[in-house]
Amino acid sequence: MKSKLILLLAAAVLLQALCSCSAHDAAETTADPVTQPFTQQETEPAPASFDIETEALPSEVTKLPNDDGKYKNKTAKVTQAMFKSVCQRVDSEVMDVIIYCEAEPDSTIYVCDKYKNVLRCEKAFGPCFYTALPLEEGTKKNIAIYAKADGKALSDGVKLTLKHTDDVSSAGKNVFCGKDSKIYLNWYDDHYYGRVQSSEEDLTIAEMMIRKTVNDARALTGKNTKLIVISATNPAVIYHDRQYDQPFGRGDSLEETSSTLLAKRLKDDPDIYFIDCRDILMEHRDEEIFYSTDSHWTQLGAYYCYLEMMDRIHRDFPKAPVAELLKYNVVHEYRVSDLMTDNFLNGYRMGMREYTTYVNQTPVSRVVNDHSPSIYYVGDSYTGAISGFFNDTFSEVKTNELYNYNFHHLQKIKPDYLVYVFTERNLDAQCSIVWSQTTVD
Repeated sequence: MKSKLILLLAAAVLLQALCSCSAHDAAETTADPVTQPFTQQETEPAPASFDIETEALPSEVTKLPNDDGKYKNKTAKVTQAMFKSVCQRVDSEVMDVIIYCEAEPDSTIYVCDKYKNVLRCEKAFGPCFYTALPLEEGTKKNIAIYAKADGKALSDGVKLTLKHTDDVSSAGKNVFCGKDSKIYLNWYDDHYYGRVQSSEEDLTIAEMMIRKTVNDARALTGKNTKLIVISATNPAVIYHDRQYDQPFGRGDSLEETSSTLLAKRLKDDPDIYFIDCRDILMEHRDEEIFYSTDSHWTQLGAYYCYLEMMDRIHRDFPKAPVAELLKYNVVHEYRVSDLMTDNFLNGYRMGMREYTTYVNQTPVSRVVNDHSPSIYYVGDSYTGAISGFFNDTFSEVKTNELYNYNFHHLQKIKPDYLVYVFTERNLDAQCSIVWSQTTVD
């Protein structure tokens, strides 16, 4: 089964490239694709991969490229550039200035000082580029932004004078910028980098209480209900090496967390499938598994962890069907993500948005047969990207509202699996999210 899925994923990569080009071409005939938002629903089957090349460029790049007249009448463009001062530092004398520009899709962006020394040399994410520079209080910094697209000459520089603005009191304090046009949530830095870890006592108690949760569930269902825990790690962990050094960024750090430690303890338990998604997502980190300006995973990231869950379920239900991405429709659109809203970067007010790809998860089939188990799932906002696949696999799917982990209606539903889905940042050192709210109405 896995080999078949892998072939489907590989075959769809080419289709993804064609779909992306079609979306851009269609946009250019009606509107400027980097100044007007648009949504296009594809009629072809969805690709199984949303790859966008965002490999970091060599840090030793210090000068602008010289094309020596190689490209005539073909020049890249930067159509829009803006900046915003944000509170990203404890040191009030130094602010971080978020720089945003729109350029030709997937071009290389050079941010230079007034002497044309390269301060940043990174890839745009689609047509959008984000980065940050430090700026001391009371000072200004003159910069110019250039784009270099494949087969085209270097663009003209778009000049900006960076300075502190009046709206820096709160915007940006909950996020930080990294390389490759990525913005991260910084609420859980200690958890991201392993500075807060579970003690052996914490892990022992958590392990005991999780097993009690299984027993409580079985007492209510009257059957051999098993527990599946899907712990989705954070994008700041997956891209730990694509962050700027401290104090400007968060540096390169990758530590074990409560989730990884607990997963090791439970890996051989036949009744508890604790799926720590870190290794799975690490394998696909060069694909679009997380949004660039959102704290959540994409459907593609969720899909890879769904496949891992199905591998576990096939131990009990070998013929349970597996949802295939190729059956879904792909959507390309500009979107304003959660880290651009008022509580975070406030970037939507300056036009910042992300060009992204996702799948329309309207159920395409409903499998009801003797080979399909039933599930009752609960979780946080990370359930949104993965739950659509459940509808194409399980004979019955029930859930509570978000963030409600109680055993509502468990006695009536009697599922084969109780499933928890949450992001790692919501897992405290005691791992209590899995067992502290298991009351019954």
